[in-house]
Amino acid sequence: MTKHSRSALIGPRMSGRIEAARTILSQIGVDRTYSKIFAIGMNKTATSSIDTLFASLGVPRTLHGEQWRPAARSDIIRSWRAFTDGPPEDFKGLDQTYPRSKFVLNTRDLSEWLDSRFQHVTGRQEEGLLDPNNHYWRPTAEAVELWVRHRDRHHLEVMEYFKDRPNDLLIVNFISDPQAAAKIAAFLGKKPPAEKPYTRSTKKTRDHGVLVNAEIIESVLNKMGIPQEEWTNDLYCPSLSGQQPFPARTADNP
Repeated sequence: MTKHSRSALIGPRMSGRIEAARTILSQIGVDRTYSKIFAIGMNKTATSSIDTLFASLGVPRTLHGEQWRPAARSDIIRSWRAFTDGPPEDFKGLDQTYPRSKFVLNTRDLSEWLDSRFQHVTGRQEEGLLDPNNHYWRPTAEAVELWVRHRDRHHLEVMEYFKDRPNDLLIVNFISDPQAAAKIAAFLGKKPPAEKPYTRSTKKTRDHGVLVNAEIIESVLNKMGIPQEEWTNDLYCPSLSGQQPFPARTADNP
């Protein structure tokens, strides 16, 4: 059973078939009221909480996990409505394939995000769940640098792609913005929730505002030449990517 009343009544298999049918009707221009919802920020940016929010807003068939992200998994995307947990391989392709889709770029302060991801990857390594040949998913200084560069590149690419389409992209720091849930609800044309949900996908390993891996994170950021005043930027670091025609922090977004 899914967490949505309608889906629970008709069953997950049938609700998946309904989603797939509406997807096709939307693609051929028959159903112009249907739209997919893609949260395309990095993992460890409140993706579980956003998934919970989608469900509480009455969005049917929400999927939190990595199985939808490969570009070839159109069979999965057809059968679900909303998606969270990490950036897809090709967000532009999703936009072109699924008309009227809504995109949420969920962000988080840089140093906190790095710490949370480092803790996550460390735990996965201790459980023997990491590919030893994949140097991106490792709790190392080299990986941290890759994460920073990937994050800047992805955020800037998304902002550039949607720069003239404010109705199709919402940028939000769900963790630090007390109005984040209300902003997402308004973006989707839904009634705002009574409160912002908070859902953990993994056990708590750190307190808010305290970096468990401060030494390695600060060492990497210093090595990359990123000044301390940019360590809380949640969109990009001008010292790394150059000054862009976009705010470096969601708080500065007009």
